[in-house]
Amino acid sequence: MGEPRDVVIGGGVIGVCTAYYLAARGRPVTLIERDGIAGGCSAENAGLVVPGYCTPLPEPGALSLGLGWLLDSSGPFYIRPRLELSLLAWLVRFAAACREAPFRCSLRVLREMALASSALYDELSVAESPSCRVVRRGLLVAFRSARALDRAARQAECLAELGIPTELLNGAALCRREPAARSGLAGAVFYPEDGHLDPSSFVTALAGRLESHGAQVRTETRAGALEREGRRVTRVQTSRGSIEAANVVVAAGAWCDSIAAGLAPPSRLQPGKGYSVTLARPGAMPALPLILGEAHVAVTPLPPRLRLAGTLELSGLDLSIDAGRVAALLQAPRDYLEGIEAVGTPEVWRGLRPCTPDGLPLVGRVAGFDNVLLATGHAMLGITLGPITGMLVAQLVCGEAPVLDVRPLDPNRFGGVG
Repeated sequence: MGEPRDVVIGGGVIGVCTAYYLAARGRPVTLIERDGIAGGCSAENAGLVVPGYCTPLPEPGALSLGLGWLLDSSGPFYIRPRLELSLLAWLVRFAAACREAPFRCSLRVLREMALASSALYDELSVAESPSCRVVRRGLLVAFRSARALDRAARQAECLAELGIPTELLNGAALCRREPAARSGLAGAVFYPEDGHLDPSSFVTALAGRLESHGAQVRTETRAGALEREGRRVTRVQTSRGSIEAANVVVAAGAWCDSIAAGLAPPSRLQPGKGYSVTLARPGAMPALPLILGEAHVAVTPLPPRLRLAGTLELSGLDLSIDAGRVAALLQAPRDYLEGIEAVGTPEVWRGLRPCTPDGLPLVGRVAGFDNVLLATGHAMLGITLGPITGMLVAQLVCGEAPVLDVRPLDPNRFGGVG
């Protein structure tokens, strides 16, 4: 029958990093993924690693800015109208988290996690693969209007209180820093600590190292029932047989509720659909990754490709592609950058980000169980926070003192799983 194993459910960045740090401690680990490695939200996102630009999703002003977008299906933040109590409850909690005090508390937690994760990326690039290396040239958040730039400058002052360095650039300085920027822009905020990588290459490369550390990787394998005895899950049923479980880590992103069904009440996660468009041969390549401020679109140079990523659509577990949102992604850079029009057919992708109402991940043990942990809820910061999340989960499983305080990440903080 074999020895009990630590079963990690989910082959995205969170699951792969968790499996890696467990296996590196000599634990018997089996990673299962219903599709392929990095087949979900980790596949073609912006790939930003942002210890500086790590603000939580709910922030002061988010509601007032977003009200005009909510019913615009092509806007940066869209909520598909539907009568669901879970969505209404999420929105109420989200509104409460947009206040200044909760925002600052969440920002401190995310900043600490992101700094630790950034250091772990450096260790991984040396120990495992060059694909784990973060290209640290900084991040530009560019704005067309002086009003939006002023608002960003005030936020930068708030970040400075937490030791997050930024640099305010006017339009001319922006063009000197990024030659692809259009003249006439109001300016930008530069985050010097930030960087980027190819997210799919990173997750795939790290997953490829798991077997050398003794882990098993089972792709095209769906998790089924989690069989419990008292306070423990003893066996995980899958589409390819059962696995005797020492511990179970549910790291399946937006699908965590369906996997943990029956173990605990539903979580407070909402799937936030995001899109990316990858241009195979753009007319020009920006030197730096950018966030197009008013459009809320990320532009990531991955030579010879250029990726445009963004939008947040709360529409449930819906993976359909909205042509209007794709068109908005393609249109946005034309107001900020010169000469990046696509040559050939763009590659369109979408994925579901697991979003909590307070902007903090869910990392820790599920209430009522001694060997079930949750690792999800990272929203747009999954790539940034992947390594530190994996490290924290591995430390909890092994009974080690976590390197960071995990109490703010308690997956039971909303009164159920999540």
